[in-house]
Amino acid sequence: MTGTSRENAVWIEALNDESGWVWFIPLHDGSTSVGVVMDKDIASRKKKPYTVEGQDERLHAFYMDELQRAPGVIKLLGEGALQSRPGEKVIKTTGDFSYSAGKYAGDYYRIAGDAGAFIDPFFSSGVHLALTGALSAALTIAASIRGTVSEAKAGRWHDSKVGTAYTRFLIVVLGTYKQIRNQNTAIMSDINEDNFDRAFELLRPDDFEAKAVLLEVNARKPIHTMYNPKQNFTNEIHHGLNANIQRGYLDLTMA
Repeated sequence: MTGTSRENAVWIEALNDESGWVWFIPLHDGSTSVGVVMDKDIASRKKKPYTVEGQDERLHAFYMDELQRAPGVIKLLGEGALQSRPGEKVIKTTGDFSYSAGKYAGDYYRIAGDAGAFIDPFFSSGVHLALTGALSAALTIAASIRGTVSEAKAGRWHDSKVGTAYTRFLIVVLGTYKQIRNQNTAIMSDINEDNFDRAFELLRPDDFEAKAVLLEVNARKPIHTMYNPKQNFTNEIHHGLNANIQRGYLDLTMA
């Protein structure tokens, strides 16, 4: 809101019918990006009753109706109106954005960041996982060049490390979406409000590695994950090897 500490801040809000969430992202030119995210099957089912002529018109009506399920976003929009650049559609839609590479390393190459996988737009995990993958790539390349381990073993370590990082992040994403779909059930620790805004704040990717997150997933079994970026690397063992991280020195050592 203008004149507050949150001016130009991103706002994320769960839809009050538990079907998805909305982003509100102020942009550099004074406009704001507002998007609705939900499961494609739910979206298809919701759009069926619309009888407005034309695909663009149906999408517009659907979009505006779904925004009403996010009262916080509606308040922020105020008197704002839809706009588009010349030649572009006012409202655009896309889907199936998640992907993953078959492996993250091979002979003399490493894959990191969005080149390896993309999980979910809400968490915008690109920088977090890119840095994790970059550090793993750097130390495994250094270990291979030094001859501490073979290139094959170094590649397997990176593949396992990056795969583990993505899996942990995916668990958080799945827990988040389970909470969105069950807003009146305390699936995540310390979340007891009617809506899910506190959970969004709790699990922002900028501090994901530094927080303890208690999720109830897979038949409400608790999963506890606590990370410190450096300790996460030095304490983990993959294929009998762990990371040796020192200032100016990266390597792999036998566990």
